[in-house]
Amino acid sequence: SNDDDDAKSILGPPKVYEDVPDSCTSAAQAIQNYHANLQVLESCETDEQRETCKLICDNMFQGVCQQMEALRTSSTTLDSKTVKFVERLEQDKKTLRQRQLSLQQLHRGLTMTGAKISSTTDDKQMLLQHSKLKTNDDGQEERSPIAGVIIQQEQHLDTMAKHLHELGSLAGHLNTSLAEHSEKLDSLDEKNDSMLFKTKMVTRRADRIIQKKSWVKEKAEFVQYAWIRHQSSGRYLSVAPNNDSTLMLSGVLNERCIFGIWKRKRILGLQNKYSRKWAGQSLLGQLTCSGSVFGRREEWDSDDDWSNTTLIVASAGWGHGGYLLVDDNNGAVLTIGGGTLEDKKKAARFCIQPFEKN
Repeated sequence: SNDDDDAKSILGPPKVYEDVPDSCTSAAQAIQNYHANLQVLESCETDEQRETCKLICDNMFQGVCQQMEALRTSSTTLDSKTVKFVERLEQDKKTLRQRQLSLQQLHRGLTMTGAKISSTTDDKQMLLQHSKLKTNDDGQEERSPIAGVIIQQEQHLDTMAKHLHELGSLAGHLNTSLAEHSEKLDSLDEKNDSMLFKTKMVTRRADRIIQKKSWVKEKAEFVQYAWIRHQSSGRYLSVAPNNDSTLMLSGVLNERCIFGIWKRKRILGLQNKYSRKWAGQSLLGQLTCSGSVFGRREEWDSDDDWSNTTLIVASAGWGHGGYLLVDDNNGAVLTIGGGTLEDKKKAARFCIQPFEKN
């Protein structure tokens, strides 16, 4: 019966979630689909079926990870009930992944055992052909002189096969353990990146709120003149030749590509040396280089490493910040994107280098 099959299965009965929050529907469905495919993997009978089903399960697990990452990114806006449900989904994801690895280990063990039995049986048949009883001149049966040696060889082969099987089993367990550790490290890296991103965003917003509430505005300090090069294309951040208020990427390094870097705590200001205007966001939310002062809409943020950094318009997204993006269709056009961790992964990367006048 189905109940008996569920009792024997290491996966247990199919996952059924009740009262699923709207924001968690896709993730819950992805985990249910993953569980269903693991049950198919468990019932596979041939190595070819198992390999095909394993690839499908691995792809579905990646889909589950993407759905969970999206939920973690938006966790700051979720209520307590939804957060608990997300934690339950995360635990189910880890449990199912461990059981998939256990299934694969079990299948490898069965394959090796089958091969061992088949090989041992063939060897025994070949060896025993030489150890059959023979009839002597007196009509009596006697064992071949080499029978004792053959029996010793057979026992030695059995012992070697047993040890090889044990070594194979140990190697399989090590492989499973290493795979689990690798996944845990990847998960820790993702969580670490997410925590650093959220911490930096909160710090940036806190700095801007403090400046807004402060009676005395903190003075900006000039750092240096620099050029800002887009890493992928090798082009330079510049004001357009026919419109000083438009920011673009230029293939030629000239006076329009030089910016004065100013700093107010960790907030940056970018003042074009040619036009003397500040880069930032317009009232309509567009990227521009038309600010006459280093105000709130002209505030930028960057990574700690200026040799390979993203650039963030701090006022974009109602203060959450927006990453500077390069248009895929026109590599010279720049736009302001969103401020999430996913947006950061798509953001353009720049190298900020001091400008030294010859």
